Amino acid sequence: MKKLGVTCLVPALTAVVLVYLSVDIPVAEAANQADLYSLFSMLFGVYQKEIIPVENDTNIVYVFLSFHLLSLVDVKEKDQTMVSVAQLRMSWWDPTLQWDPALYGNATSVLVHQDNIWRPDVQVGNSVVLQKELGFDELPVRVTYTGDIDWEPTTVISTSCDIDVTYYPMDTQVCNIDFETSLSRSSEIDINIDRTIPISLDHYNADGQWDLIDTYSENLSNEDGKTKIRFSLLLKRRRTYYVVNILLPVAFLSFTSTLVFALPAEAGEKMGMGMTVLLAYAVYLTIVSEHLPNTSVQTSIIAVYITTLLGITAIGTILTTFILRLHHRPAGSRVGERTERLVMFLKMITCSLTDEDKQVPKNSISPEDSRLHAKGTNQNQRLQGQFQTYQVSSSYLGAAEGSRGQTTAVKRNPRTADLANDNGTKRFDDGSDQTGAEPTRPVSCPPVYQQPMTWQEVADVYDWFLFLLFTGLTCLLTITVLIILPVGGNSRAPTLNKTGLN
Repeated sequence: MKKLGVTCLVPALTAVVLVYLSVDIPVAEAANQADLYSLFSMLFGVYQKEIIPVENDTNIVYVFLSFHLLSLVDVKEKDQTMVSVAQLRMSWWDPTLQWDPALYGNATSVLVHQDNIWRPDVQVGNSVVLQKELGFDELPVRVTYTGDIDWEPTTVISTSCDIDVTYYPMDTQVCNIDFETSLSRSSEIDINIDRTIPISLDHYNADGQWDLIDTYSENLSNEDGKTKIRFSLLLKRRRTYYVVNILLPVAFLSFTSTLVFALPAEAGEKMGMGMTVLLAYAVYLTIVSEHLPNTSVQTSIIAVYITTLLGITAIGTILTTFILRLHHRPAGSRVGERTERLVMFLKMITCSLTDEDKQVPKNSISPEDSRLHAKGTNQNQRLQGQFQTYQVSSSYLGAAEGSRGQTTAVKRNPRTADLANDNGTKRFDDGSDQTGAEPTRPVSCPPVYQQPMTWQEVADVYDWFLFLLFTGLTCLLTITVLIILPVGGNSRAPTLNKTGLN
């Protein structure tokens, strides 16, 4: 039985093989040169690239655009422009460029120069430079047998960008790139975003100055009968360079501007130091101004900060001139009472009162007042209130009263403010003590001469007060600015309004 089955199977298999070999099965062949010549002659023999590729005037050509960002060349704050390099991938359907692949060696697509076919008049809507044609004449364009066309021009785009420099250099900006038709109306060409890949960053090279945070694309409403699409970039400035090269040097320089008051007048460099710091601020203000736009719509906080420091330094230089004039007044020039009171008040609020200032002798008189003492009774009476009387025992003065013709002097240590001990006993320089039992007599204490205040002391007090005042103002201003810039830059950073599909 087995042999019989095998014997019957062999003729059947042989018959199947013979039938298969007799069938003519087409084999895919590559298009040769003759096929391509015939294809190009058929496609472009009567083709007119100036005519919009529609079957009738009521049809619309739908163009789909994808934005592939390659790099950011520059963001110019002063000109408020952004320069970028991008590749635009556009596709549309041209019914006049279709064929049957079977008739042309199974060729499904061909490459032609962009100058040989119709292209949509797409341009950058917010460009700040002279508009040029996208791509170049020899740029290849792929045409498929279904009439689909893929065009991928690479271009340098210079667009306007509204830059807010309030929190420069801690700012975040939104820059837009708009595409629209040059003359074609929305009834002829409709530009749409390719939803498959609206914005691609696959080949993007990171910029050293700006960090690309987010992107967004949207179709805008028809304006002037034209279609428009927009690609938005959210850019955040990289801050390390500006902190190291601008903020920290200015902050350090701000603390040196007040040292002009700490420098002694005898050094002879007070004015020179003030002018040097003043010029340094002017240089930094020039550097910052080169990066800021010439507009009054937004005002940079750092520019106001440097200008304020420049004004503080200028005022300090003017006050230094005044203090130097006081310091170099003649030695015999008397300091007025109001000036003395002002100096004592400044010493008190700056906590610079010395022990000598706090413990002024009650029986003190200046040499000038001693000269006035001999001029008349009015001055005498005025000076009597400056002396303190103390009580001396009558028995102590008995020997002096009994010896006529001899002068008995009562000696008193001028450093002793009170002759009374803690127990009420009067102690004198001869070592004897007198209790309060015996009668006493009032005797005038000799005056203690006080060294008058000089203008050099006045200038030193002014210097110290202004040093503390200007240092406090500068520290407060610097700390405030260093807090406002990062906090305000982050809290008020713009965002992309993603109301539609991305």
